[in-house]
Amino acid sequence: MKKFRFRLAAVERVRQIELDQARARVLIANQALAHAEAEVANRIEHRDTLARPTGAMSHAALSVHRFQVEQAIASVRFADEERVTALQAAESAREEWRAAKTRLQALERLHEQARADHAVEVRRDEDRSSDEISTTRFLQRTVDA
Repeated sequence: MKKFRFRLAAVERVRQIELDQARARVLIANQALAHAEAEVANRIEHRDTLARPTGAMSHAALSVHRFQVEQAIASVRFADEERVTALQAAESAREEWRAAKTRLQALERLHEQARADHAVEVRRDEDRSSDEISTTRFLQRTVDA
């Protein structure tokens, strides 16, 4: 009886490694996205906590306050751009993971089909052997009789 051997086993292992690497990239990208979203929230919170001018102010104080507000707004915009970049990177990593998973699943289906074909072949060999034994016994009984 032949032992089952999948001829694409090495390719299947490589695909599994690629899937694992893609999964790791997704995790890293998701962490970067979470960090970017937290940074946006922190900068919005900082912008919202800036003191609002009350009453009359000197021109210098007003200029300083305006500068602080403009810097806080720019900081929020920058953090949001970084968040969008992280979101795109995360989606790209997820797409790579999906593609790697699809490639591996195709090989796994081939593996299962090859295993099933091997099982059928083994059963046929066993049936042939059983038929040969039965035929040999019948012929021996016929010749002896």
